[in-house]
Amino acid sequence: MHEGSLNIAVLYNPLQRPDLVSELLVEERRVMVTTAPDAAMNPAEYVYVDWGPSFAANYQAAFPELGSPSVSISLGPMALTYLLSVGGSGYFRIGTAQSFLADGRLKLVKDAPEFSWSAYRVCQTAGRACHRPRAAWPARGLPGGQRITARSGGGRASPGPRQTQPASGGGSGRLTT
Repeated sequence: MHEGSLNIAVLYNPLQRPDLVSELLVEERRVMVTTAPDAAMNPAEYVYVDWGPSFAANYQAAFPELGSPSVSISLGPMALTYLLSVGGSGYFRIGTAQSFLADGRLKLVKDAPEFSWSAYRVCQTAGRACHRPRAAWPARGLPGGQRITARSGGGRASPGPRQTQPASGGGSGRLTT
């Protein structure tokens, strides 16, 4: 963003800086789910998913007594596959877990805290994109008619001819215009 080559970044938990503006795009929640029939979390079967430093801090504050889990996986889809195959409990996006909750393969853990995991549009305060209200953007694209098309593999997106690069911060991606 500093060089002027990036107008918008879509980030989870962006750093707050005076030269950047963050606008909430999607409010997401991480919820604890389990395969246990009684919907209880057994610490010996807990699968820790590395959702980044913000989640780690919230998790540690909520569960200081749990210490280090026996299973830790840094890729959410792999952790969910493991959980569904082997059993146990773990934190996942409610949107991802919803179909498994609906068909009974997963249950929400009773009284477990939920953690916010929101996506933000971030741009420079002097950038043109920040001054243009979202309602003024074309319904299916960005200013200038460019469209964002999602591709599988690494959470990357491609608006027009330029490809994006993964951003730091675990699971975030950047968009260019």
